[in-house]
Amino acid sequence: MKAAFIGGVLIAAALGACGNKDSAKGSGATNSSGDELPRQGACDTRGKTNICIEYFGQPGSSTGITASGRSNCEQAGGTVLEKCPKEGALGRCVSAEIRIQQTLMYVPLSKEKAEQLCKGMGDGKLGPP
Repeated sequence: MKAAFIGGVLIAAALGACGNKDSAKGSGATNSSGDELPRQGACDTRGKTNICIEYFGQPGSSTGITASGRSNCEQAGGTVLEKCPKEGALGRCVSAEIRIQQTLMYVPLSKEKAEQLCKGMGDGKLGPP
């Protein structure tokens, strides 16, 4: 179930990939041109998968979670949040290939398992939360 959920989310994100880079201000995600991506919410499935996924839209799109994003999160047994909590996070998985999604990993996942899950996101790397 965890692998299917994560895989489905990754495929959906890859189809709309655009940009991702932490910044000191703003949403925390940018496209490859450096344009800030609007935050579109998060899906918290820590109780089931020990992860919380933050989503970002294309430049110029509205902020807030989309109806389909809300539905997908609820179907996965998650809770919609504005953004994932950093408290207790092992790290944040970011990818230059999948720029509209950032995944925070939480204990009881080990750092090794979190890094392995990140590698499933194309060029994903586990960094600070």
